[in-house]
Amino acid sequence: MLNFEINRFDDYNEVIENILDKNSSKIILFNGELGSGKTTLIQLICKKLKIKEKVLSPTFNLINEYKINKNLKVYHFDLYRIKSVQELIEIDFIDYIYSGNYCFVEWPKICEDLIDINFKEIFIDIISEDKRLIKIN
Repeated sequence: MLNFEINRFDDYNEVIENILDKNSSKIILFNGELGSGKTTLIQLICKKLKIKEKVLSPTFNLINEYKINKNLKVYHFDLYRIKSVQELIEIDFIDYIYSGNYCFVEWPKICEDLIDINFKEIFIDIISEDKRLIKIN
């Protein structure tokens, strides 16, 4: 597990490089309390991927889709309100996971048993109002 202490905005650069490592999975699960910075980190990753659209949390529509280029997309999930695996099946979650595109999943506990291919997991701990500890597994 890699650990990164975030004290200022520039500290995210090394975290993002490790998350987007060419040899790793495009499926990335983001864990952390409300307000820990999951969506902020995803916004920064999307910026690095040169996504031009405004990246917002998909809290109410569960999934947002962003195009990187004509062949590659980012699917951004917020599973906070999902109560059952059946709900995931109904939104074709598994198809997204196996699409070959980036899948960024906030609040992933409910979906982990459905993913049987390699994924990267991010844990964000709040140290103080302006300090975070990010762990990449």
